Amino acid sequence: MNKILLSYVAMFFAFVGSIVSASAQEQLFSNAGYPYDLLLIRTDSVEIIFIEKENGIQCRTKITNDEKQQLTSTVFVSKTKFNEEPLVSCLPRGHAKKALKRTF
Repeated sequence: MNKILLSYVAMFFAFVGSIVSASAQEQLFSNAGYPYDLLLIRTDSVEIIFIEKENGIQCRTKITNDEKQQLTSTVFVSKTKFNEEPLVSCLPRGHAKKALKRTF
């Protein structure tokens, strides 16, 4: 399957007594297939916003298209799953399909 360039801005918060934050922009490749590939093609940006906790990752996505933003609900995933497939783990397939539908 063709790999599609995924650009996202990640916000990382570490809990060491108080919240410490850092942000970075990183480009990743996705081979997640439908609906993710088409969503990445049809939108201006897809951002994964996440907080790393001791027992997993709390994340959500922000999808921007034509100056309109969609923010998905927060989900909790394992660090392993997040590291393997960040977009798929933070944007459930049903939500991705609904977001894609709004681009037509």
